[in-house]
Amino acid sequence: MPRSASRCLSPTSKGASSRLLALFKRSEPGSLLVLAASLIYIVGSFLVTVVFNMPLNDALAAATPASSEGAALRARYLKEWTW
Repeated sequence: MPRSASRCLSPTSKGASSRLLALFKRSEPGSLLVLAASLIYIVGSFLVTVVFNMPLNDALAAATPASSEGAALRARYLKEWTW
C-alpha cells in the first residue's frame, strides 16, 4: 500500500484490515495474535466511546449553557478533554 494511502486510513480501519489479513493467513506465525489484538482494539475503542464519550456529550447537549449545571459540565469537559 502506498504511504499516502496508509495515512488516510483511520486506526480502526487499519485494525480491521490487519484482522482480515490475519483471518486469511491463519497459518502464518503470529496471525492469531494480530487477530486478537485487532479485536481487543476495536472493541475497546467502541466501549470507551459508549461508556465515557457519549454520556458526556449527551449531558453537554441537554444542559443550558447559562445555568450552574451547564457551567459545571463545561468545566468537567475542559478538565477531562483538554490538556
